[in-house]
Amino acid sequence: MHEDELPAGSDAQQVEACVLPLLADLISGHSAHFLARSALTAPVVLAGLGIAVHHTTP
Repeated sequence: MHEDELPAGSDAQQVEACVLPLLADLISGHSAHFLARSALTAPVVLAGLGIAVHHTTP
């Protein structure tokens, strides 16, 4: 995503400060599943996670 695609009122620093720690925690907390390429890494699951993050972050 490019900065010009962010929602109105958002800036790259704000998004980075909010989203990166969430995704880092998610990936590190489930690293075994990511490394094993389990169902967690299926495109539909990753898309669902993207939607959930989008709807739960400012």
